[in-house]
Amino acid sequence: MFLHAAPPPSRDSHAVKGLDFEDRRLLHALQISPRAAWSDLGRILDRHPQTVRQRYERLFQAGVAWTVGHLSGDPSQGVLAFVTLRCPSAALDPVAE
Repeated sequence: MFLHAAPPPSRDSHAVKGLDFEDRRLLHALQISPRAAWSDLGRILDRHPQTVRQRYERLFQAGVAWTVGHLSGDPSQGVLAFVTLRCPSAALDPVAE
C-alpha cells in the first residue's frame, strides 16, 4: 500500500463536505484495515485497485485522508521505515520477496 509519511495537509472544508458514498466506503475500509493492499481493497469495494489508489490519492491531496506512524516501546530499539516501490503488476511477487 502506498503510504504518505508527511503530516496531514491543511483541510479543505469543502472537500470534506463533498465526500461521496464511494469516498466514505474507502475511508471506512482503511479505518478497519489501514495496511490493506490496493488489490484487497479493490476486491472489497468492487473497484479496480488502481481506481481505489487514485481515489485515495485525491482524498490525500485534498487533506481529507492521511497516514501517520508513531514509535512504541524502547526508543533505542525502534526502527521505522516508509518505503514506496513501484513495479509492474507481473513483478509484484518477486519484488515482495
